[in-house]
Amino acid sequence: MKTYEIIAHHVIRGKCNKCDGIKSYMTCEENGIYQLSCKSCGLNISAKFENWYEAMNYFWPYPFSDTQKRLMLHCLGLDYSDHAYRNYYETYDDDYCWSYLVNLGFAYRSFETVSKDGLNHFKITKCGQEFLQSQLLNTNLSAF
Repeated sequence: MKTYEIIAHHVIRGKCNKCDGIKSYMTCEENGIYQLSCKSCGLNISAKFENWYEAMNYFWPYPFSDTQKRLMLHCLGLDYSDHAYRNYYETYDDDYCWSYLVNLGFAYRSFETVSKDGLNHFKITKCGQEFLQSQLLNTNLSAF
């Protein structure tokens, strides 16, 4: 199971930090209070954050692997450059790492660019760029 998934605007389901069950939900109220609740063990944590990304990082820090982080950086051209200068990565449509990032909402498949070899372009979403930027201090991804 993935660490979390977006199931509605400002409602996210994921693994519980206490019991590791899958019935944990993060919600946001208008005043910036984020709440993590688990229906399995009864965990209930509330905290105030400036934005959604800070809350995500607090409740579910770094939801993807180092390999996926490297793939995202390469997709944006940040593995050999100080600034993002592209946004695509070509691989097979069923690539596990990219499919996982798509499920998290951090990437999407660009179906119109499928090649004859069965390759597809994956691109990082704005959400993925902002979350990656929050993890990599002093990095500006606003070019896209």
